[in-house]
This record gives sequence, structure tokens and C-alpha cells, in this order.
Amino acid sequence: MGKSNFRYLYYYVQPEFYSEVGSAAPDKIQHQLTWDYRLNPKAIFSFTENYHWDRLEGSTKTKRTYNDEKYLNLTLRPFASRKDFTFRPYINHLRKDSDDATNSVESTTRTSGFSVNDTLNPRTTYGFNYEYRGFSDEANKTSSDYFHRLGLNLGREEKLLGRRLYFSLNAATDARTAKRDENKDLNLGLSLN
Repeated sequence: MGKSNFRYLYYYVQPEFYSEVGSAAPDKIQHQLTWDYRLNPKAIFSFTENYHWDRLEGSTKTKRTYNDEKYLNLTLRPFASRKDFTFRPYINHLRKDSDDATNSVESTTRTSGFSVNDTLNPRTTYGFNYEYRGFSDEANKTSSDYFHRLGLNLGREEKLLGRRLYFSLNAATDARTAKRDENKDLNLGLSLN
């Protein structure tokens, strides 16, 4: 619709659904609406509302959990000379509640961050990202915590015996602080795919 694009997702999983390999999928009903708006050829704004709940009729769960998620992000391609360069700031907000008497899953998660990606040459990509995530557990204050996350990525495409070979290297650092103690956890990760 002009500069706007709307998408709607309805997702339903009945209780006791099993996949072909036998793993159980959680029962839920989900409604997701996404609105993308092209501000100009170099900028796209996107908003997503995602609402879902579980414990459908026939479920063995003891309480129903409601999830209300909102996502805002802006994708920018500011340079005419570097068409693959993207800068994407974003904000996410998740609110959880339950229908038991104590609202035992009542919590709010706020996330904000950005990512920068570009191409070094036609077969090599690289990027950097930072994210702050704050989890506030209203039902159990000592479970609240927050994270600072940093990441680097590098991707490369090659030909091997006439076939496409793609590999990626990802380095990540998570610094976590919990309300229950003064300890700070530092997790380092390195993956090659």
C-alpha cells in the first residue's frame, strides 16, 4: 500500500501436538501484525505487535501465560557508494503475565541495541552488534537481571569442487549482572559454521 507493507500472522498449535521426530511443541495461539514503512530509499521503519497465549482447551498446563511483545526497528542504508552497508537500531519490549492468583510469571523485558553490517568484497561480509537487555521479574525480584552483549561476525563464500561453500565466524561477549548477588558473569563465545 504505497510506502507501507502490512503482514499478519495467525499461528495455532493444538495441545499434545507432536512433530514427525516426536518432540512436543507447546500449545499456543499467536497473533502477529507487522507494519513496514519506507521513509525514503535509504530508510525503512518497522513495527511488530506479537501477542500469544497458551493453555488451550485440553492442555495439561496449570496456568495460562500471556505474552505481549512489541518490536521497533529502523534499517538505514546511508551511503550511495556502499549499498550493502546497513545500520539497524532497534527496541523490543516484552510483557508476560499469567492467570494464576499470584501472577507468577509477571515480568517485563526491555531490549535495545544496534547492528552494523557491510561487505568487504563480493564474497565477504562482516558486522558488529551491541545489545542491552533488562529483565524485571515482578513476581520474584531476585530473578531480575540485565545483560550487555557485544558481537562480531564474518562470513565468506567460496567454491569447493564446483559447489558453494559458505562459512561464518561469530564472536560474542555477554556481561550479566543479577539482582540476587553482586557477582558479574562474563560469557565468551566463538562459533564457526
